[in-house]
Amino acid sequence: MKSVLNSMPLARQWALGTLLAGLPLIAAVAYAIWSMEQHNRKQQELVETAVVVNRQLVGLQDQVKELERSARQFAVLRDERFGAIYQEKYNNLRDLVLTFKSAAASEQLQQSLDRLLLLLRSSKLEPLAQEPSQAKALGQLTETFNQATDILSRISDLTHTLVSEGLQSQKDAFENTQWYLALLGLLALPASITFQFFWTYMIAKPMNRLSTIIGQIGRGDLEHSTSMEGPQELKILGERLDWLRVTLKTIESQKNTFLRHVTHELKTPLAAMFEASALLQEEVPGPLTDEQRSVVAILSENAARLQDMIHQLLNFNSVRLAAGGNTEMVALGPLLQQVRQNYDTLIRSRQLEVLLEGEDLDVETDAMLLQMVAANLLSNALHFSPTGGRVSVRWGRNQQHWWMEIADQGPGIPPQERDKIFAPFYQGTNKREGSTKGSGLGLAIVGECVNQLDGAIEIQDHEPCGTRIRIAF
Repeated sequence: MKSVLNSMPLARQWALGTLLAGLPLIAAVAYAIWSMEQHNRKQQELVETAVVVNRQLVGLQDQVKELERSARQFAVLRDERFGAIYQEKYNNLRDLVLTFKSAAASEQLQQSLDRLLLLLRSSKLEPLAQEPSQAKALGQLTETFNQATDILSRISDLTHTLVSEGLQSQKDAFENTQWYLALLGLLALPASITFQFFWTYMIAKPMNRLSTIIGQIGRGDLEHSTSMEGPQELKILGERLDWLRVTLKTIESQKNTFLRHVTHELKTPLAAMFEASALLQEEVPGPLTDEQRSVVAILSENAARLQDMIHQLLNFNSVRLAAGGNTEMVALGPLLQQVRQNYDTLIRSRQLEVLLEGEDLDVETDAMLLQMVAANLLSNALHFSPTGGRVSVRWGRNQQHWWMEIADQGPGIPPQERDKIFAPFYQGTNKREGSTKGSGLGLAIVGECVNQLDGAIEIQDHEPCGTRIRIAF
């Protein structure tokens, strides 16, 4: 079935699904029409049978009366012509009984009709012809036809019972049909809805796959194949997406190569600039004036800023190229203590207080990526904190995950900027302390690293002022 679906266009699949989903309802309606038609046909047959039976019953009663009249005439006049008339009417009665028996399929009724024929057979007239007493002959006739009247009464009762039972049977059958139709309706609608959901899932599955592929490309995951299964239109679209993935992968590779070459090539002239500024600051070429010392300080400061930016670019590039690093057990407390020591000079120069608080905790993670996260978050907090401020670093574990947070006493991050600060080179409205500007890559590196480690970042206000960034893994 799946291969058949894959070979069909998407529009035809929807049309087929709609048709198949409607089949239970169509079957229910068709069965209802057929059932009502069958009921009407049987009802009509019953009415026709009742009319025929009642007509036959009346004819039977009239025929018995005619037989009685002919028999009495024969008994009084002893004329053979009336015997012949009796025989002719008896033959008519027998034909009528045969018709009656074919119309009324009742064993008791057929037995009563046979008894009537047996009682009124022509041989009953022979004793009358030999009976010398006319009164006794008429008495015998009266007794015979009284029995015939009783049989006719029995036949009439059986006929009415037969018709009543047929009507009751039709009524019961109609009530059962109503229940069957109601049950069928209750089953057909959920079956139709269930099949519609199933068919929608079967058709929507490749659409979900398409959405996943687009999200995968949008997140920069260019390594996995974007092949599609499903309708021909989606297969073609999958091929186009795969072409786009390969093209983007090539462009990304070229960009990363270019960025790596440029940053490395910049290191040589930058080292020369550092060396030259150091020689000037040490006044190796000769004494400097105050104005010259200011120019040299500006040169040295911007060279340091350029070096930091190149270092951040290299880190950002390496994080983006990482495809899931090597995980190991890392002691979180010592790692954060080491990160803090890397900023001792900045901490002393700004008279900052850095508090580390947390339990002894070993976590399984990529040590290099985690160190980048901690270093950039701490650097960001230190640079935005006022002179003499406090930065707190805390960590711990709960039932679901382990976490780490860094809080500062800086100007904070406006809510409207919190979705943008992890974009590369984004600079917020609040400026960091000191004359050195940021590169705009620190938090971008944090975002990339946390994404590689399958973590989640939450930004909160730190009372009374500042920002708290919490990361959970």
